[in-house]
Amino acid sequence: MSSPENNSSTNNSSTNNGSANQNSETKISEQNGAAPARIRRPRRISGLWLIPLVTLLVALGMAFDNYRGRGPLVTIHFKSGAGIEAGRTLIKTLDVEVGQVEDVTLNDTLDGVIVTARIHGNFRGLLAENSRFWVVQPIVSLAGVSGLNTLISGQYIEFAPGGARRMSSEFTGLDKPPLTPIGTPGLRITLVADGDFSFAEGDHVHYQGRDVGQIEDVRYDFEDGRTYYDAFIEAPFHELIVPQTRFWKTSGVQAELTSDGVRLETGTLDSLLSGGVSFANPPGVTLSDTVNVQTEFYVYGSRAEIEDHQYQQSLRYWIMVSDSVGVGGLSEDSRVMYRGLPVGRVVDTDNIPEGRNLLDRSLQLPILIEIQPARLGLPDTSDGAARARADIENWIRAGLTATIGSRNFLVGQQQVELQYQNNIARDELDYFDGLAIIPTDHGSISRFTNSIEALLVKLNELPVENALDGISELTRQAATSLEQMQSLLESTQDLMASERSTALVGQLDATLSALQTLADTYSAESSATRDIQRTLNAVTDLMNEFRPLAEELRQRPSRLLFSEPPPAEAQPVRKQP
Repeated sequence: MSSPENNSSTNNSSTNNGSANQNSETKISEQNGAAPARIRRPRRISGLWLIPLVTLLVALGMAFDNYRGRGPLVTIHFKSGAGIEAGRTLIKTLDVEVGQVEDVTLNDTLDGVIVTARIHGNFRGLLAENSRFWVVQPIVSLAGVSGLNTLISGQYIEFAPGGARRMSSEFTGLDKPPLTPIGTPGLRITLVADGDFSFAEGDHVHYQGRDVGQIEDVRYDFEDGRTYYDAFIEAPFHELIVPQTRFWKTSGVQAELTSDGVRLETGTLDSLLSGGVSFANPPGVTLSDTVNVQTEFYVYGSRAEIEDHQYQQSLRYWIMVSDSVGVGGLSEDSRVMYRGLPVGRVVDTDNIPEGRNLLDRSLQLPILIEIQPARLGLPDTSDGAARARADIENWIRAGLTATIGSRNFLVGQQQVELQYQNNIARDELDYFDGLAIIPTDHGSISRFTNSIEALLVKLNELPVENALDGISELTRQAATSLEQMQSLLESTQDLMASERSTALVGQLDATLSALQTLADTYSAESSATRDIQRTLNAVTDLMNEFRPLAEELRQRPSRLLFSEPPPAEAQPVRKQP
């Protein structure tokens, strides 16, 4: 075995020998006149290493492209994580996979779950802020069966892209699927009602009796005390929705008794059973104006209520009433009349001035009324309202007063009537709570009260007691008569039960039988009747033969004694010259 020192010396000697040999070869080449040879050292790195290097670069490029195409992460808040699994639950839209759930955790308040999902990059443009997510699972209800395919493929999250321009990465999941299928053309709007839950999810929206949409969601705002309904109007009926469109409740049959008669409104059989909401456009409205998504519309109680609220401009005034009779028959939406035509309505009757109470006999109850300038024949604009205000103030100074009149005496409905009082002029207007006061004709209210009182007095003065006494006496006499009739019936029964009565009944029966036999003898088909008929015919013929003789004797009775003289002979007469 050689030592390292020997090996190094051997290498050094070899190197020296190689150098010496090279130098000698160079000298020999120079001596022979040939160019010296260039000696290159062999490469230490082989070209085969380029293959894994290129593979690494390709892998890095694919990883970067995959990272760039992974798409954004979205956060979805659900009330429950039932059926949702990280790494397995897919996100689909129209049965096309658009993402996958990556993580499911509880929220900070422990009342729901937070689902983190990855949306594929080519679908990132669908994440509008009004997009909707919900878990698809088997559902069996009265409306039908849905989601049965998840029994085999497993539950998944359905994604419905929104139409808003603003993008978002955080959403609140729905507890149940929306009623309107994904991709249905139409328009989503918001209906607003004052406080009551008149509709439920799935109730229909009608237009002229046809089902054109439905209520999708119901929510209540505790701050303003209003109920909001998200509704969807299907195409092409969504083109009928304009800013002037009016909505009202249609539930069952609506009947109203007014001074004009009975007003009856009924819908289709579907609306009678399930109710819903209807809409229509005022006359003359063009469909050029369009509305945006989630535009709010107020829902009126009935179609008749729309007629009272269809005007944009209105002027409010107070009338002060001191008699309870003038307030009892008034209610909200009672008419305000002028020259026999409605010009407004009563807004509120339940007002007590601050610091006063109903025990004060001198208290005048303020009634708030509303007058629409458009009903006066003025434009329904701010200029028309300003002109109407100025005119009404001048009318008040000239003697305009308000009276309480009867609209329907049978049901006790009353209305406010505006009219002029002669020889009344006012220099200044009175105001209450910032609004002008239209003076009230208290005399008319008093006259109305007095007439009611006079009617009650007349009713009280009627001889009711005497009439009741007469009725009692008549009742006693009727009872006596009934007793006498009862006694007569009993006597008749005793008479019919005696032997003499029995014999009398037998004789009557024999007499009736004889009469029946006689009637049969002289019936139309009997021989006696035919003989009598032939005798009468012979007498008739004889009378016809003597009729000419009787007629001649009636005209010339002398024919019985004298015969008719012969006719006179013609005498010749000489012709006159």
